[in-house]
Amino acid sequence: MTAMPSLPGLERFADCLSGLFRVDDRPGPSRVCELGEAIGRFVEPGMALHTLVTHGFPYALVHEVARRFWRREPGFSLLTMGAVNHAVIMLAGGLLERIVTSYCGDVYPAPGPNPAFNRAYLSGRVEIENCSLLSYTLRLLAAALGLPGLPARTLAGSSMADGSASCALVADPWSGQALPWVRALVPDLSLVHGWAADSSGNTIFSPPLAEGLWGALAARRGAVVSVERIVSADFIRAHAHLPVLPARYVRAVVELPFGSHPAGFFGRPVQGAQTYAEDYDFIVEFRHANRDEKRFAEWLDRWVLGCADHREYLQRLGAGRLADLVAMGRSEAWQEQLLDLADGIRLDEPPLPSERMAVEAARRISASCEQRGRSAVLAGQGVSNLAAWLAVLDLKRRGLEVELVAEAGFFGYAPRPASPFIFNFANLPQCKALTDSLWTLGAVVGGARSNSVGSLSAGQVDRRANVNSTVIPDVFYLVGSGGACDVLSSADEVILSAVMTPMRYVDEVPYVTGPGDRVSAVVSDKAVFERDPASGELVLVSLVPQGAPGDGDLASRLEEVESLLGWKPRLAPELGWTAEPDAESLCALRLLDPRRAFLKPPRE
Repeated sequence: MTAMPSLPGLERFADCLSGLFRVDDRPGPSRVCELGEAIGRFVEPGMALHTLVTHGFPYALVHEVARRFWRREPGFSLLTMGAVNHAVIMLAGGLLERIVTSYCGDVYPAPGPNPAFNRAYLSGRVEIENCSLLSYTLRLLAAALGLPGLPARTLAGSSMADGSASCALVADPWSGQALPWVRALVPDLSLVHGWAADSSGNTIFSPPLAEGLWGALAARRGAVVSVERIVSADFIRAHAHLPVLPARYVRAVVELPFGSHPAGFFGRPVQGAQTYAEDYDFIVEFRHANRDEKRFAEWLDRWVLGCADHREYLQRLGAGRLADLVAMGRSEAWQEQLLDLADGIRLDEPPLPSERMAVEAARRISASCEQRGRSAVLAGQGVSNLAAWLAVLDLKRRGLEVELVAEAGFFGYAPRPASPFIFNFANLPQCKALTDSLWTLGAVVGGARSNSVGSLSAGQVDRRANVNSTVIPDVFYLVGSGGACDVLSSADEVILSAVMTPMRYVDEVPYVTGPGDRVSAVVSDKAVFERDPASGELVLVSLVPQGAPGDGDLASRLEEVESLLGWKPRLAPELGWTAEPDAESLCALRLLDPRRAFLKPPRE
């Protein structure tokens, strides 16, 4: 039998365990500082500033950058997945020389162009470098991995792969096929808002994460982080299963409750975390103010330039408003919102053309899933979002297993009524997985085992179903690709929904955001087209009634449609009317969009 170690030996084991193997729960060097100090010390003119766009925007950090550099022409480059309100503020203050992004425009209550970006584009004052959502993420990923670039096959066939200094066609060494490669995008400094951090800067983020943490990991000078609260190192370890930005990448940590406002923050995965919803009223007020120079100057003075710091900003918002946002962040809050809107929902009214469009697109999505065994439906924005939601709700009701996906990292969710906004907070608790865009766009929609259908809208569409949502060169800046290029280039099938106007339906798009090769149908409020695989052209297969069933003459409606098209359409042999929407579909649509953000009546 082996002799027991002597007492001195046991003491040495104990000393070793308590010394060498002890878990050090002491924080590292403190990086906690005040907002003004963080921006003053680490933001310098000429920097390429990255802003992390997830479900937590770094609005408070951006506001402080605006206050410090207003009208000083610092010549920043803004690297951002979505150039939305924060970019509009920076443009107004003359802070920007360049924007690298996948989207420039308004988002709520409906996506659309913002005049500030159009003015900047037409004047040449600011360069806008267009990416798709996935290729933008891949550029940050390449930088974080220390690579010169990465393949981005979803850019194939788009104008973003043609003549861009950041994209080149490279022969695959195995197949010889030419693939688009994108150059690494390296920020100087990253501005991010997380849920919680310890004093040394280890920061927890709450998914979905859209572009992920790659920009913060890639930044030459690290990240300035704002968080809802400062926590202990033990708290960070307890949540290490969530996305964490390590302290070695962080330059400063600032505790800023509601630092993401007017965006919301989904804190439900974090123990004891507080979720607060987007401040939709604030966002709409911004959108209206931005259309008038005097009104916008007053808005900026009240909410940005006239606030000494974030504390004063919160004081102006008021405790009651903040409490309401927390209440709206509860998972069941959509039920109360729907009750408030119930009096305005008319279930007995005849279908609008926009509702007919949504129902017809949903039918085609459902048929694709049922007949071709699609496993996922990628929901775009606008009416295409409602069509995707309606189709998946119908498929689920009939026992077919199809997952609903949104580009920012939503997977397998059941859409809640009351708001049709694509990234509605009420849908987050319904997700089977909260991930990021590499996962949803790269793998679920475009991956090796994908079998997906995309439901997308279009700024412009041409006779070959090519889509332009980016720019009409030298005329108008639209909004950019977002995930549209990635879906159009990689989904197994795409169904487009787009209101018919002469500017929207053109013979040939002047800029290809995404090619039409995978489009099977284009559904409008006046007509439906199917793409002929042999010729690649759209064929007009049915007309959409504008009133009650049987109203109108087929020949006169066809004449109207042809007058709105930029080309002479080929007609199906048996041209007729689309089928009437069923009552259940109309009911579901009106519950999903009770404010008619997308289901608008036709303009007189």
